[in-house]
Amino acid sequence: MKGSDSHARRWSLHGLGPWALLLCLPLLAGCVAVAAGGAAAAGAATGVAYYEGDLRTNLGTPTADVNDAVLAAADDLGLGLVRAQGDAFSGTFRYRDARGTTIRMSTRSLGSRTTRLQIRVGIFGNENLSLQILEAIRKRLPPD
Repeated sequence: MKGSDSHARRWSLHGLGPWALLLCLPLLAGCVAVAAGGAAAAGAATGVAYYEGDLRTNLGTPTADVNDAVLAAADDLGLGLVRAQGDAFSGTFRYRDARGTTIRMSTRSLGSRTTRLQIRVGIFGNENLSLQILEAIRKRLPPD
């Protein structure tokens, strides 16, 4: 009797394994899809991330051209220049909008044709205004 109980218990545990695996497959497939999507987004030069008030994106354009586009776009948007400094490898820009909100932008070279752009509006950030500024900058970038 003792042997048959342990055999029955062993069989039920073995039977549970395949069912547990089948139940988890959709979850695992989702993780793989998310990981693949994240890897694809990380490899794209124009992906945009908004995190903790900062908008960050990588642009497939040399840093000096992005710096010029930042200056031109800010002028297009009527932003008041507080400070601008940049070269072929990086840039820092500070503006104020009509309400007096500070807008900070920075660029950093990630290679000969890739630039990281970061935009911060105010203390806590403003995603909508950051996206509008990014769009104005993209319009001022030289064509590929």
